[in-house]
Amino acid sequence: MKMNRCFGKMAALGVLSFFHFLPDTARSQLAQLLYSPCLHSPGCFNFCAILPPDWEEPLCEVCQEGAPGVALPRTGQTLCFNSAGQERDCAGTGEDGHLRAGVVWPEPRFVDNQDGTVTDQLTGLIWLQDANCLATRYPAFDNDGTSGDGRVTWQRALDFVREINADTYPDCGAGQSDWRLANINELESLMNAGAERQDTWLLGQGFSNVRIDEMYWSSTTNAFAAHQAWAMEFLMANGARRPFPRRVR
Repeated sequence: MKMNRCFGKMAALGVLSFFHFLPDTARSQLAQLLYSPCLHSPGCFNFCAILPPDWEEPLCEVCQEGAPGVALPRTGQTLCFNSAGQERDCAGTGEDGHLRAGVVWPEPRFVDNQDGTVTDQLTGLIWLQDANCLATRYPAFDNDGTSGDGRVTWQRALDFVREINADTYPDCGAGQSDWRLANINELESLMNAGAERQDTWLLGQGFSNVRIDEMYWSSTTNAFAAHQAWAMEFLMANGARRPFPRRVR
């Protein structure tokens, strides 16, 4: 079975790299959330979604007509808060914690494959379990900036993935040879908006060596500034998606 795998580790402020792959046979769950703009209709709910039975806002016409859409997962947020940041009853608020719109997360969300990889049962992506494998297994590869800390430039992250697939660094390949650097959407799919800290949550899901003081490179370049690429931080509840110059470590 052919597979696309993803790896990612960057460093600038620390940019690391997560890897993953997606089996050709993997399929996302059926769409429960159809994202469709309301064409600026003022009294129209912004998303076509599977809504709670008590939801009273009107749906967009385009939603009612069964417009095509994509499957978007739930965010993981299950609580609601007032403007002072105090938790409140979610009923009737219209907050994400009330609606919980989107594809329901499987339980468990992640499965340890016992081979150095973790499968996300929501997206079908298979990730390298060690989120800092470059530093833990092949620190000599990182000879820029502070040697051995795993912080590398964007191009070096891409180079490392290529060398993994060439079997130069097999300890970070988990026996596979079709890894790739995750794109920014795939990195963001690891976020849990209901978790106070992303690193703690991911460590509890079977990952290891998740760094909170680093940014993780994606393979996605920044259209506004082509010398930059997007990176993710796995710290706060919403993570952080930021562009960095590709020469930054």
